Amino acid sequence: MAAEGEARLRALQRLLDVAPETLTADEAHEEGVFLEALAMGLANGEGKAEMHEQTSEYHRLSTRVFASLIGKRIMSTSYRATPGSREAAPPGSVLRVLQCVRLLLRHENFVTQLHAIIGATQVLGDTFRVYADLHLQNSNSHFAFIDEITRELASVFKKITGEHDHRWRRDSRNTTENETDFAGAHLMAMRLLSTKDPSLLASALVILRASLTSGGDPKQRDPTREDSTQQIANSDCAYHLLKMLREYSAPFDAMAGDVLRQLLVTSEGLDGVRLAGGMRTTLAMLSSSLDGGSVDAQTDNSSDDDAHGKTSLALSLLSGILKHRACVVEARGRDACGVLTKLLRVSVLGNRPTRLCQTVSALAELAADDDGGEALASANTVFWLGKALVMIHGTYGSITNGTSAGAGAGAGAGAEADAARTEKKTKKQTVATAQRVFRALRFIFACERARVRSLFKLLFPQLLFEMFIDVGHYQHEIGSYVGIAEVWVSLPPNAVADTTRAFELIDKEASTSENETKVTQTVTPTRVVRGYLLTQCLGEGAFGKVHKACRVDKQSPGRQVASRAIKEIRLDPENAKGTDELSVRADCVSCFPACVATEVAILQKLKHPNIVAFFEAFVEKNAVYIVMELATVSISHPPPSAD
Repeated sequence: MAAEGEARLRALQRLLDVAPETLTADEAHEEGVFLEALAMGLANGEGKAEMHEQTSEYHRLSTRVFASLIGKRIMSTSYRATPGSREAAPPGSVLRVLQCVRLLLRHENFVTQLHAIIGATQVLGDTFRVYADLHLQNSNSHFAFIDEITRELASVFKKITGEHDHRWRRDSRNTTENETDFAGAHLMAMRLLSTKDPSLLASALVILRASLTSGGDPKQRDPTREDSTQQIANSDCAYHLLKMLREYSAPFDAMAGDVLRQLLVTSEGLDGVRLAGGMRTTLAMLSSSLDGGSVDAQTDNSSDDDAHGKTSLALSLLSGILKHRACVVEARGRDACGVLTKLLRVSVLGNRPTRLCQTVSALAELAADDDGGEALASANTVFWLGKALVMIHGTYGSITNGTSAGAGAGAGAGAEADAARTEKKTKKQTVATAQRVFRALRFIFACERARVRSLFKLLFPQLLFEMFIDVGHYQHEIGSYVGIAEVWVSLPPNAVADTTRAFELIDKEASTSENETKVTQTVTPTRVVRGYLLTQCLGEGAFGKVHKACRVDKQSPGRQVASRAIKEIRLDPENAKGTDELSVRADCVSCFPACVATEVAILQKLKHPNIVAFFEAFVEKNAVYIVMELATVSISHPPPSAD
């Protein structure tokens, strides 16, 4: 078989030595036959062993043929001519050459050889761009083999960009040129995200993923990939990727998720995903999974069968998106606290450690400030985090007891060694899960508001509670929670039972508080500030809230006489010193903290029928309140122009 392959390679090389423009019809036909035979042989594994033996004749011949396929065909004038022109090579010949190149590139030595040919990747990139444009223009009906050639070119770039080690970068004398050519592949991959061709879409996703991954030493700066990452982040790629996440099934949703996760590592990518609706998409996917019953713990007893499903993808992406503080505020406005708490409940009841880790990681991001801690405490998240700890302790205990029983049954030294390894692995997994749960609990405890802190009284044994306190506020590093997690899984059952009762009391208090809140909301407003009844929160931003409020008639306290919009801006304690009980006057705007003095001064001067009116401003309890006219008429914006 090797001898037959060598004879075919010699015959093909003889034909490749002739310029494609001067081939006779018979020679062109013969070349096509040999190319098809080579492609079939390579697809069936021909020469697989010989290609890696540099002293073998097959290796020498195949290396020479590959160089000719690139230099004397793909880089020739006729192969680079516009498809359909008189000078262009027959599309069937182009397709057969690219098939052989793609199959040869399965072997790493040919990838290295390709990058060593000056200008080769640039020519391939230009050809890829031409055929991809024709494919997107649906030109297959006008030109033969357009889609097939585009697929082959995409597969070639999928291969050369997917090599993780990129050894050619380290010793190539043409590093700058080759890196530029390599980086250009992502430009067409970005455009091909809109294709309906599954093979092309898969190749485009692999190319994008490779373009966002630095090769070699991660400490070394890679300007080429930094540029490509910025171009991808500033394009509409995030929109297409999120659409795939919503609408496509495996493997495309998982591949799109991989690219999105890599984008979220950079600030530009995070902004791009946020602006494309990443928060809305991930929360909608999680809500849909809850509503559709796909995560119902009562009917699905498996623990990790959904690890690569849409719910896990959404949770993983949500944790990345929540690193942007503006996204945290948006998430709370979209009831992320409630959605994630429901997922936490399902994870605990279904004993799903993988999903539990993902959920509590997202919860920790939500709890990274006072508003988040209070929102999660109100959603009864503390109780379900406690249930998660109890579940983790029980899992570890059952494995440990089972291991001890097996070891005591006289099964031999081998069984004892296996049992010890199983116990060690299980403890490592349970400790890692407990670390994340304790981090989320500690973030909620860090909330300065007394109502949240009161939830944690008598929650843990004294030693454990001291360790819990000593971790400190908002410690993101997961290693900070190793000690407390190890102590927890080793606690005796009676200590865990006491903690369980404490968490159940929290659940009971939360239920009572929720019922009281429902009654209060139907009878009385939320707060009274300087004679204003704050009846509804209209919106929330990074630094404050806007409330709908009513002014109470001083003559008849039970009668509400005017609706207002009140902007509440929270102050740092340092900025609020000496500002209690201040009211704005024309001559005392400077009395207000600098962060809002300019805004108040400008609002005082604005008087126009089409601008909401300013009434007054005051400082009370470390917050500035700006009272303005409540706009009750909706404004419909004109649609954007076609331009």
